[in-house]
Amino acid sequence: MNTLSLALRNLLRNRRRSFATLLAMMVGGVCILLFGGYVQNIIFGCRPATCAAVDTCSCNIAITFYMAAAIRPPMALPTISR
Repeated sequence: MNTLSLALRNLLRNRRRSFATLLAMMVGGVCILLFGGYVQNIIFGCRPATCAAVDTCSCNIAITFYMAAAIRPPMALPTISR
């Protein structure tokens, strides 16, 4: 109990510093959450199902025989099975 009262007393004594620290922690948390959402959105957008549904995708990878078969549209190219 003595430790909690000491911590509370120090928080109340240095209000401006405590507020600045709390504000910095909140801004950092929000930045981490926003960046995590951005990364999840990029990963979601690069899924093959998403790229096939939307005609274009920023994560297309050119395959070796693409230039030889450039007459056909890219979606008509054969798929490579693994």
